[in-house]
Amino acid sequence: MAVQLAGSEGYYTRVVEVRGSKFYIADLGARFPEFLDRVTTMQEATGAAEVEAALGDPQAMQRVVQSLAADVERQKSVYANMVEIADWVLSVGLTNWNIPGADCTDETRRLLPPAVKSELVREILRESQLTLGEASFPRDLGAGDAAR
Repeated sequence: MAVQLAGSEGYYTRVVEVRGSKFYIADLGARFPEFLDRVTTMQEATGAAEVEAALGDPQAMQRVVQSLAADVERQKSVYANMVEIADWVLSVGLTNWNIPGADCTDETRRLLPPAVKSELVREILRESQLTLGEASFPRDLGAGDAAR
């Protein structure tokens, strides 16, 4: 795949294979701050500061849900909010797939199995973050070398 510029038709940054299907994902780009706002709003509404760390990680999500087991209504709220955020991330960052007989739409994205959604969300968020430690700068000045 040749590099595509953000905003071009059919834009995606990488193809991810999950359970035998290919998913074309893109970074959240200029909408990444909106993702952060959604997570912060959900944390404030549910009191679940640990939710951000659990997003996209089924095992971490299970630990969060277990910690909330005593408060069933709060548990339902946290789970519903996480599903809503995951669906939003997929609506922005999942651009296409090769699932036979199913176009990639907001409606069909919601029908993906939870474990597939989690894996795709994790990959989209990874694509969306600039990791300065991996970037090259003139004279080999990287993020870890800022003190020079």
